Amino acid sequence: MAVQNYRRLGHVHDEFPHVQRRSRRGEARRNNRRQTSRLVKRWEERVWKRELLETTP
Repeated sequence: MAVQNYRRLGHVHDEFPHVQRRSRRGEARRNNRRQTSRLVKRWEERVWKRELLETTP
């Protein structure tokens, strides 16, 4: 779990150099970003529906 978080924080250079992925192909990086945005959209939609159900009597 922690390793994934460190990989996501690419700009932070800390005392775990083996985790820092310096060279990733741009295609993989773009693909990962696109999937993440899709996941966030789905999650926001779920939260929005739940809030709508809570507000309506």
